[in-house]
Amino acid sequence: SLLPAGIQKFLEDGDPTFAFLAIIPAWVLGMVVQMGLILIPLRICDGEDPELSDLFSCYDLVPRYILASIAYMLLVSVGLLLLVVPGILWGIKYQFFGYHIVDEDAGALASLRRSAEITQGAKGKLGWLFLALLGLNVAGFVCLLLGLLLTYAVTLVCCAFVYRRLCDHTPGDGGIAQS
Repeated sequence: SLLPAGIQKFLEDGDPTFAFLAIIPAWVLGMVVQMGLILIPLRICDGEDPELSDLFSCYDLVPRYILASIAYMLLVSVGLLLLVVPGILWGIKYQFFGYHIVDEDAGALASLRRSAEITQGAKGKLGWLFLALLGLNVAGFVCLLLGLLLTYAVTLVCCAFVYRRLCDHTPGDGGIAQS
């Protein structure tokens, strides 16, 4: 995720059009890596041995992931404008959209709907989990950034585990049709 920002910083003194066009491939690569950082912890939770290639294996899902990410950002932003609390609740409600895209090959809108289904009735606990993981990562950051490598990895696996548990306890069709 630092790659696009680094490229933009490097190119900001040059032609802005070139800088913008150069940032797009880095941004897409960042999305692929984000999806890989969903897939690898899911594989760990499933008892499988992840491989480094898993980090870059979700490139074909980028268009759906981008659409769902934009929809998620819009929902949360509108919710934050509506007195903050709806934004927080919607952020929690739809947070697992990427997992559904990577794990179930769901479409952009279907992934958001499925995330809403599995988080139904669990928003309070998920909010507390978010705060606990935030505290853990802040502690990792304070430890000269090296601790953040460990705490972020723990956070990724924890979120994948919670996703699996929520899906196990929620009726649904698992393989959602794309939308």
